[in-house]
Amino acid sequence: MFFVGKAKNSEPRMHTNFFKEKQQTTKYAKERENEFFEKTKNSEPRIHTDCCKKTKTSGAVVVFPYCLFAYFPIAYLPISLLPICPGQSTWLVFASLDGYKRRKMTRETLEKSTSQAAVFDIDDTLYPERAFVRSGYNAVGEHLARQCGAVVAAFATTSDDIVVANTATTAPNQPEQLADWLWQRFLAGQTARAFDDLNDEFHLGLDSAGIAELVAVYRFHRPGISPFAGIAAVLVKLKSAGVPLGLVSDGPAKMQRNKLDALGLAGFFQAIVLTDDLGPRAGKPSLAGFELARQKLAIPHAGCAYISDNPAKDFVGPNALGWLTIQYIRPGQIYAGKQPPPTGKPKHIIDNDEKLLDLLLG
Repeated sequence: MFFVGKAKNSEPRMHTNFFKEKQQTTKYAKERENEFFEKTKNSEPRIHTDCCKKTKTSGAVVVFPYCLFAYFPIAYLPISLLPICPGQSTWLVFASLDGYKRRKMTRETLEKSTSQAAVFDIDDTLYPERAFVRSGYNAVGEHLARQCGAVVAAFATTSDDIVVANTATTAPNQPEQLADWLWQRFLAGQTARAFDDLNDEFHLGLDSAGIAELVAVYRFHRPGISPFAGIAAVLVKLKSAGVPLGLVSDGPAKMQRNKLDALGLAGFFQAIVLTDDLGPRAGKPSLAGFELARQKLAIPHAGCAYISDNPAKDFVGPNALGWLTIQYIRPGQIYAGKQPPPTGKPKHIIDNDEKLLDLLLG
């Protein structure tokens, strides 16, 4: 019994309402506890988020007693108890360990099934590089026919592979003939000093500036190239699956951009990194291009994959960063047979689109 006070013009009295309300509260809590046991004893443990209702007395709040957990010592754990505020209900949240494990497993499964970012090379990965070589030789032949037609006609000669006649009537065929000579040389495995040898073979009389001009024509022409069969469908599937796509490629930046324009694939990629834009020492096997691609894609290194063709240099950088590295082998590739350095071996070597999709999508 508690002394409350004296009312005006009345006798002092005792306040007994508190005890009556306390008895009601205790009875209500017991009923709720029994009801909870009845609902859960014959069923699987589950998350229980029922709210205790307050009693009629303002500010009196009922909360499940902690002895409840003794009834299910393993199945339930308290997750959080919101602050008890007068006049408001308080939630006591229970979580089933079994349910928690199921949710955790589901979350981990989703994380594992989330495809990693796929970063591609360009040359001999998205299209056959030899097609660019042939296209470049054609452009050089046409350039020589336009700019040096008189010189070609004057100094035309005969070689073992091709005859360039010293007559004006055969002049229209000269671009193709010069391109064919370069192409046959390439097929024989001779790739260095192509235009110097062309100059010497046909006595073109070009100085170093003239040779440099041919190199520029070769590199920066608008190439007649097309993607590998099926590569566009692969990119569509990856894009549809929510896989972030990127590119990391060496070579003069303008040349690589011309290739992408000709291929019509640039729109698939969220991050395009041309190492020439980053400086003279940023080409593979440098890490610079891969670091930038990862930043642009906002994906951890462990969630990135690099798909390329040249084991001599392409996989050193991404291997060092913990990427998944995939060498895609196709017929006619120029550098696929190169030996990798000790740290440059790809983690996977594949030869078809299905295997690529399996690695990236699981």
